[in-house]
Amino acid sequence: MLILLLDDLQRIIGDDETMKILSILQNALVELNLQGKNIMFVATGSEDIFYKIQDKLDSAVRIFEPYLIGPLSYDELCEAINVPNKKQNVSFEEDVLKEIYYLSNGIPYYMQILAYSCFEEINADNKVTMTEFKKASVHSLNILAQREFKVLFSKSTTEERKILCLMAESDKTVLSYSYIKDNANLNSEPSALLKNLINKNMIIKPSRGKYKLKNNLFKLYLQNLRINQDTGLINE
Repeated sequence: MLILLLDDLQRIIGDDETMKILSILQNALVELNLQGKNIMFVATGSEDIFYKIQDKLDSAVRIFEPYLIGPLSYDELCEAINVPNKKQNVSFEEDVLKEIYYLSNGIPYYMQILAYSCFEEINADNKVTMTEFKKASVHSLNILAQREFKVLFSKSTTEERKILCLMAESDKTVLSYSYIKDNANLNSEPSALLKNLINKNMIIKPSRGKYKLKNNLFKLYLQNLRINQDTGLINE
């Protein structure tokens, strides 16, 4: 069996140039399939990524049977953390588990980074309380900044950063189009900017006219950057 590992698949369908990758893969995989070889893609991406690819190039995914794994529930997250912890004689306070779930949005990769960082801060009783977690979360955010968030943020324009700042500093998780238009201090209508941010995987559109940041960890990262709402620049 051939196993291919891919991260952030939504980047591939961002434009016509990167879409060529799908066509190249399609030809290679069809040939391998004709030779009787099984193929498995293990990929990360937005929840609707398979259907987005299908819309763009249906024949590229026709030979696949998708098995989609969404965000973990709170109970699933607790089990994923507590089972291996017992083997290490380590325990996480319930408040810590709830905070990991909130920050990770149930996404396994983020959960893994947050939970693993806690092992560096275990107290003398082999426990992780909120005190230890706050220290560990700084390390987790630094890891994610290096691996993902810095590159993601660098692709945004100053006008797009005004929207990101507004979302990061707002007490509301979801903002309406009209609210963004009236409060982001933009020089133009936000339609094109919002579309760009969605395509760059920085925000998502949960329903018509409603927008939110991709996840709570990215929101925390943006808050730490201290973006100037008026200029879209980072405060020194």
